[in-house]
Amino acid sequence: RQGFHEFEQEAGFAWLAANQTALIGFLAPPKMLRLRMTLYCITDRFPAEGIEVTLNGTRLTHRVAPIEANWVSLETEAFRPNEKLNLLTLSPSYVIPVRFLHPASKDDRYLSVALAKLVFVE
Repeated sequence: RQGFHEFEQEAGFAWLAANQTALIGFLAPPKMLRLRMTLYCITDRFPAEGIEVTLNGTRLTHRVAPIEANWVSLETEAFRPNEKLNLLTLSPSYVIPVRFLHPASKDDRYLSVALAKLVFVE
């Protein structure tokens, strides 16, 4: 994977980096699949439905459902992966400086969403 901050063990997720596209390479059997992701949003009003999800350069449609508080579930349309390496990208619509939300913070990152879990659904 590329384009993520370090995994935060205590929180259970890794924030997408603001300065590059989040990229996940994977191998999968060439059969119809969907991806289900659990994401944590920087605010409870972050427009997670605006995240662009692509697979091997093709945009995937998806639906987002709230879980609780800042947590959401994102599930893609069905797709057939390549037999070789597949490249999944995640691009949020915008990022927010942590200091904008928490002025006393010493965190100088710009954040949007964090990936906690990604599973394949048949």
